[in-house]
Amino acid sequence: FFLSSKGQFVKRKVRPTLKDMIFATKLILSLVISSLFRITQGCSIVPTCGVIPTAIELTDIEGIVHITYTKYTECDSSFFVEGVPEKISVVEVDTKSGIVRREIDQPWEGTAISAPTFETVDQTQFTIEYITGGVKVTSRMMEVEYSLPDFAAPQSKDNMEGVVPFYSSIENKIYFIYSSIDGIHQMASCYLSDPYECTVEPLSKFDLDFFGFKKNSIADARVYDELHLVGIPSLNSCISSQYYVFDRTLLANKISTLGSIITLSVMDGKTAYAASGFTLKYQSISEDSKVLSIDISDPFPVHSWKSCDSFGTSKSEKKSCRSNPGCTFKREPKRCEESLTEKECNNITSPTECKISGCKWRKGKKKCSALWIMDWLDCIDKTEEECSNIIRMSSPEVVIEVVPPGFL
Repeated sequence: FFLSSKGQFVKRKVRPTLKDMIFATKLILSLVISSLFRITQGCSIVPTCGVIPTAIELTDIEGIVHITYTKYTECDSSFFVEGVPEKISVVEVDTKSGIVRREIDQPWEGTAISAPTFETVDQTQFTIEYITGGVKVTSRMMEVEYSLPDFAAPQSKDNMEGVVPFYSSIENKIYFIYSSIDGIHQMASCYLSDPYECTVEPLSKFDLDFFGFKKNSIADARVYDELHLVGIPSLNSCISSQYYVFDRTLLANKISTLGSIITLSVMDGKTAYAASGFTLKYQSISEDSKVLSIDISDPFPVHSWKSCDSFGTSKSEKKSCRSNPGCTFKREPKRCEESLTEKECNNITSPTECKISGCKWRKGKKKCSALWIMDWLDCIDKTEEECSNIIRMSSPEVVIEVVPPGFL
């Protein structure tokens, strides 16, 4: 006996055809994968230990995102006791230039904003039933039967076998992804108005994870018509949905940066971003896009101090100069020099002269103060935390108004 491509056991005296063997192989794989999915009870989440991304935000500049990293204590060897948060750092990633800016590189280019919301199309208005060679779609306003070429209805209507349906209001179509009796993945796009016809094409453009799709669950599909984006519910417990760009008849491209429950993601309508470990992945929400990535080597860098005369006179160099311990940028002549002491700055009574000298004029007290109130040489070769302690111990009665970003 042999399992034919029509799903029947038949007695043969001849060798099975290639078509039969392909169908049997795919069926066996489907059963194995289905069993594995049934066994899997939940997604194994990585414990919060070490440095991990904990938030991702869009900014007011397209292509720039902010990623928050949290530094946890190390987990114990059993991984049953999770780490305790110790420190937070935010990095700015510019996907257009590839530049990664850390807290010591402030001021940044972008300002964090809330992610836009995109409406999903209501899928609950439809119910799907199987008929011979196709499906029947029912809603409050209609009932129509669609024929699906080479489709064999499943014996049971669970989430492992059958069609993957979703509805697009803007296209006025209902789509069905299914595996034909010869194992080819097909997609039918069917009109919900006269003439109620379907266009059926094979899905051969990319590797489709058909066995990982949750079947017979149109209510769980997430369709964003304005983006031509669909989230197909997944059987994988670590993935909520698998996202694809769709056109009038087919799935056009997979958007791999969306859908994972263990990866932080956000989209702005044009691009989908995902932070995973020390990597930012991003992909345009379009038909021909690919996943690109930028490495984030160290969200918590140790400061590397420079000598004051190593800075230039450009706007960015001026900011770097003033953020370097012990340095200040003087207006006359324009150059980076060692900052005056607190006593030297206090002897200056003119606001203009105070600023020209590289000191800080404090309007409230009408007083000229030094940019730095410590022996900045003590900060050389020190970490941010060690240098912060030096600053705090220097002169607690003086308010520090300009210090390296992230220090106080």
